[in-house]
Amino acid sequence: MLSSAHIDRLLTLQTGKLYLKARESGTLEFKQQFQRAGLVEMAKALAAFANNEGGYLIYGVKDSPREPIGMSNDKFDSLDDAEITQVVDQHFAPSIKWERVTHEWDGKRFGVMYAHPGVDRPIIAIQNGGHNQEIRMGEIYYRYGARITRIGYAELRALIDEKVTREREAWVRLFERIGRIGPENAAVLDTVEG
Repeated sequence: MLSSAHIDRLLTLQTGKLYLKARESGTLEFKQQFQRAGLVEMAKALAAFANNEGGYLIYGVKDSPREPIGMSNDKFDSLDDAEITQVVDQHFAPSIKWERVTHEWDGKRFGVMYAHPGVDRPIIAIQNGGHNQEIRMGEIYYRYGARITRIGYAELRALIDEKVTREREAWVRLFERIGRIGPENAAVLDTVEG
């Protein structure tokens, strides 16, 4: 989902202006600079996007107005993916699928993170974290418009219903398969206890 053409569209300037057309939304957040101290905040944003439709976190955009200034340091580039994975997995479960790239646009460098929509939602905080405890164990974060907050009832109910439907469909496929091969040819294997 991290195509250069799509990122270029997100960084398109307003006609005749020095600021971006795109505004922060349910699938887009801008940050001026990346700092290692902000890894927990990044993890929270990835979880909120993953609990919704997925979304982009773009570093190198100054707020008010959304001016594309680029990153002034190489901290985003020098960050190891394993370090991001460790922070995300330490604070959230199930795991979040994400991608990152440094994108060149108009002679400037931008750090881009993309969180895919979660496959096994909801993604829940499993540990408190951050300087101001911005992540609280047991909370489910969700992206509403241009903000991240705890999930509301309607969205949580939709995620749970979606999960129940997926599980029900998996059981139906399993029983259809058993019906095709015949119950006498099927066996159960306990992969947990052997």
